[in-house]
Amino acid sequence: MRYVRSGEGAWVDADRWPPDTTSPYNLYLHADNSLSETAPSSGSVSYTYDPNDPSPTIGGQTLRFDLAHGPHDQAPVLAHAEANSFVGPTLASPLRVRGAIEVELDVATTGADTDFAVRLTDVDASGNQLLIGEGIRRLKLRDTYSAVSAVAVGQRYSVRIRLQNELAYTFAVGHRVGLIVTSSNYPRFDRNPNTGDDFFAEAAVPVVVTNTLYVDGNARLILPRD
Repeated sequence: MRYVRSGEGAWVDADRWPPDTTSPYNLYLHADNSLSETAPSSGSVSYTYDPNDPSPTIGGQTLRFDLAHGPHDQAPVLAHAEANSFVGPTLASPLRVRGAIEVELDVATTGADTDFAVRLTDVDASGNQLLIGEGIRRLKLRDTYSAVSAVAVGQRYSVRIRLQNELAYTFAVGHRVGLIVTSSNYPRFDRNPNTGDDFFAEAAVPVVVTNTLYVDGNARLILPRD
């Protein structure tokens, strides 16, 4: 089989996919909005999610005629009040990743339910963030998609979010790894009304919530480094 490694434009011959030559590379989220190989010991970040004012979809894996497709600058996403941007150190050597990419978050909400959405970005020397991949997870479906788990106000939960597609990508020298965390990515994904209802249209009155990310040692981006 052959695949192209985005970021380099190089074609790669391989016997199988996903590859078995990668190792997990953890970048931990910090309260100062950095990503680091070192896990912090304390910290949290809180933000407001209003279902009537969701984080916009800018590019990504969508075929809707009214949306941009593929890699796009995430400036409009970053300008939204809901965005929490975490950026790693400048790379002294290329960072090559292949396979499934996941984000593990420890979270809480003031609602009966909510979503947590992530966008992986490539941050260039000017600070522009190019979308590489995205994923989302509903809090009440944190354990499995086949059964609902109760959500208690203010209770801390762990949520694992897998990006929609497995990737082969190279972050170039001088660039940085970026991660944007929100609670919506609309209209790519339906808005969570935060009421416990399955669909936004079912909620009589959507609820504005405060969501919290605990960045005290567990929250991390997990990259399959080549």
